[in-house]
Amino acid sequence: MKKIKNVNSILLILVIIIIMAFCNCAQAKEHFVTLNFEQETNNPPVALNENEIFFAGGWDGVNHNKIYTAKKYNIKTKKLISLNATMLQPRCRYAVYKFNDNNILIVGGRSTDNRKNYLNTAEVYDIEQNKFISIGDTAFSIGSSAKFYKTENGLLIIGSNSIQLFDLKMMTFHPIYQFNTESTHESLTSCDLDMDNILIWGNRYKTHPVPSQKLKFVSYIYNKKDQGIKEIQLDNVFNTDKTVIPLENYIILLRGNNTAGHLSVFCVNDKKVIKQSRLKFGTLGSSGIYLGKGKVLLAGGCLVLPDVFPGKYLERGILNIKTGKYSSTKFVKYATAESYIVPLNKNCIYISRYTYPRAWDKRKVKPLLFKY
Repeated sequence: MKKIKNVNSILLILVIIIIMAFCNCAQAKEHFVTLNFEQETNNPPVALNENEIFFAGGWDGVNHNKIYTAKKYNIKTKKLISLNATMLQPRCRYAVYKFNDNNILIVGGRSTDNRKNYLNTAEVYDIEQNKFISIGDTAFSIGSSAKFYKTENGLLIIGSNSIQLFDLKMMTFHPIYQFNTESTHESLTSCDLDMDNILIWGNRYKTHPVPSQKLKFVSYIYNKKDQGIKEIQLDNVFNTDKTVIPLENYIILLRGNNTAGHLSVFCVNDKKVIKQSRLKFGTLGSSGIYLGKGKVLLAGGCLVLPDVFPGKYLERGILNIKTGKYSSTKFVKYATAESYIVPLNKNCIYISRYTYPRAWDKRKVKPLLFKY
C-alpha cells in the first residue's frame, strides 16, 4: 500500500510539474519584454534585420545643440552600438524607409534652426559603407507620418499633403499630386486598398466662414498604375482622430476615451463600414498592428487628457476585435511620445517608447519587445 501511495504521490507531482510547465509556456508565448536602453530621440526606427533596430539619429526636437549619431540595437546581444556616422542634415520628425538590403532613405523632418516647415532635403544611409549620402531635394516636404509603397515605377511616398515618387535607380524625386490648399491635411493618412489602389483619408474642407458648419471629411483613391486620383465620399468614421489598423480586406478604426471606446470595421470590397462595436475603453493616438487570429497590438495613446490631475495613457495592450475584450494592458499617468511599431519577424515586434526631455520631468522610459 505504501508503494502505491508513493507512486500516486510521484504521479501527482509529475502532473503538477507538467501543468505548471504548460502554463509557463502559454504565458511565455505572448509577452512583453522591457529592453535595457533608452531611446535618444523619438525619430522613427527601422529594422535592419530580424535581430537589429537602426536609429538614424538627428536631434530630439528640443535641444538644438545636441546632435545624435546613428546607432543600432542588437536584440540578441542586448547592446546599443554607436555607428559613428552623423546625418549630413541633422533633423527630427523625419520619415525613414529601408528600400533595399543596403540603403535606408531619410527624408523631410525639421532642422535645428527652428524652421516651421518640413525640410525638402533627403539623404541615404549606406549600410555597407556606414555613411550618409546626400541625394538632393524631394518634390514636396515630408514629415514622419509619411507612408511608403513600392510600385513598378519606384517608391511611392504619401505625405501629409502630397504624393511623390522616388526613383530607386536614379535616386531622384518626382511630383505626382499636391492636395487642395483650401482643405486641411494635418493628419492625412493612407493604406493599401487592394493590389492597384491606395485609400487616402483624413483631409477635410475648412469650415470658415461658417463656424457652425460640420467638418466635411473627404477621401481619395489613388491608382498605382495610371497614377490617377479621385475624390470619394466615405462614412464620417474616416476622420483624423482614429487609430487605424489595415488588414488584408478590412480596415479597423478605433476611437474613444477612458469610459467607452468604439470599433469600426471597414470592408475594402464593399467600401463601407460593416461592423461597429462598443468597447470597454478607447484611445486617442495609439499605434496599432494586426497580429492575426483577431488580435490587435496597441501601443501608446491617450485615454484621459490631463487637467488638474495627471491624465491616463495606454502603454500597451492587446485587443481581441472579435470579442471586444482587452488583455495584457498597462496604463501610465504621464504621456510618452508617439509609439512606433516595427515588426522584426513573425514572432517579434519592437515598440518605441520615449519622453521628451524637460527640466521638470525626470522619467525614464525604455522601449519594449512584444514576443508572440
